[in-house]
Amino acid sequence: MTDIKKIIINIRNDKFIFTITETDGTTAEHEYAIDKKMSIAANLREVFREQSYMKAAKTTKDGIPCIHAVLKVSTPVVLIPVEEEFDPESTYDITIKGYKYDEKLVKEISLLDAVAIYPLNKDLKMVVEDNCSEIEVENNIIPVWQTLYKNYFKGTQDRNLFVYFYNDVMNICYFEQHRFRYANSFSMQNTDNMLYYILYVWKQLGMNKDTDALSLCGEIPAGLHEKLSKFIEEVKECVL
Repeated sequence: MTDIKKIIINIRNDKFIFTITETDGTTAEHEYAIDKKMSIAANLREVFREQSYMKAAKTTKDGIPCIHAVLKVSTPVVLIPVEEEFDPESTYDITIKGYKYDEKLVKEISLLDAVAIYPLNKDLKMVVEDNCSEIEVENNIIPVWQTLYKNYFKGTQDRNLFVYFYNDVMNICYFEQHRFRYANSFSMQNTDNMLYYILYVWKQLGMNKDTDALSLCGEIPAGLHEKLSKFIEEVKECVL
């Protein structure tokens, strides 16, 4: 039986990050700048066709690629309580515009009694399927929510608002009674803009600036911690 080489494809706004595990167990990381004049799918097809670290994929005797691919995306997520019935396509398209023709993926987050729906570009999926024997798709924010809940959420007595910064997006979430009470994302423009949205959500949730905590993690913009500390007593940084 032929061993499968694993490739993790992390899609950012401006580049791909490939983490490749060779059949002997060694790993290597490669970056590829995205050409904005082409679609993401077209860019990825170019990588598979032109880059030596992708062309060296192990194949069967018939020339079929033996690659297990993990495609990591950062598309917007819609959360549904686990007990509710829903249609992924209509539920997502009503909530978030601009992804009507994308495939809608569903993942249960049992830890938080929620179901996540997120889109995947069909052309992008086709490129991966054309070049890999197995594919799984992950949304970058889901493991972050799980880690924040397990490692930093202490229960209903400890009110803590979390803000995760990644790929030019600011994700804000708040847990209460072992479930999501709030989860939303905002584009990262400048620190003043981010400060406004964080404080708006803080006020919307009825957080207390003297007793409640604000936790920042991920790619925290320079100077934002200091700005927030002028309005909230406990601003801390957490490691994922």
